[in-house]
Amino acid sequence: MYTISVKQAWLLVFAAMLAAQVPVYAQTQNGAQNEPQTANGGAADEADKADKADKQDKKTEEAKNKPPAKPVGKWVFSFGGGIVLFNEDGGLETAPPPVLPVPFASFDWTPLRLGIFNLALDGRLEIYWTDYLILDGHPPPYPAMIESRQSFVMGIVPALAAKAYIQLPPVMLKAALGFSADLRIVTTALDLNEADMEVARRQTSQISDYFWGNGRFFRPIFIFGADLPVTGRWRVGLDVEISIPIMEMALSETSGVENWRFGFFVSISGHFDGKKPQKPNANVPST
Repeated sequence: MYTISVKQAWLLVFAAMLAAQVPVYAQTQNGAQNEPQTANGGAADEADKADKADKQDKKTEEAKNKPPAKPVGKWVFSFGGGIVLFNEDGGLETAPPPVLPVPFASFDWTPLRLGIFNLALDGRLEIYWTDYLILDGHPPPYPAMIESRQSFVMGIVPALAAKAYIQLPPVMLKAALGFSADLRIVTTALDLNEADMEVARRQTSQISDYFWGNGRFFRPIFIFGADLPVTGRWRVGLDVEISIPIMEMALSETSGVENWRFGFFVSISGHFDGKKPQKPNANVPST
């Protein structure tokens, strides 16, 4: 029978204990290696959450401090220009329907301001000029080509209309309905030959009588458009204007859209309240 000594027995016990400790040590080392990674991952997640929270707080703060949409001013001054199609056509012997440059200015008083809806009284002034002639010596007059012109006409067109503003930030919609007076100053055309002056004077008198007779200068107008803010109280806009020859229509001198006018304008508008400007709030960014 094989026997072991006490010394050998202690060696076997020590070896067994050492073998039992190796897996525990390996597991401990692996855990120690993974722990920093887990810690680093958790710190990164926390940093991302904090960054997102900061951005959300900034957006909320900006929304709170953002100034409200600029209201319609009690007084609105506008100016600009555009082109107007005069739908007047006398055939091959006349000029085609002219498209004329037309500057304008307007002034609004806004007595009714109810949030997004505002009602104003609009005064407007437009100016145009062109040449006219009469065919076969009988009215009506028609736009003339330069070689056949007889009369020079300057139109001064004041208008008064009720205008509505509707605010849909950042866009401000507008529409106006009213009446205009086409006050035409008629003179003989410039730089005519002396031989043509007698006919030109006669036609000029006929053209003036026609434009001023039977209330033909009276024309309803309809305007609509939209404005966008530029800076502070100033806005830029696009307008469409329709002018209707109601008296010619009543006298059966025109049909369809003949003698109607269609205008397309670019406008710049300033909105004023007649009050001293208040000092800006330090917490509100300036516009």
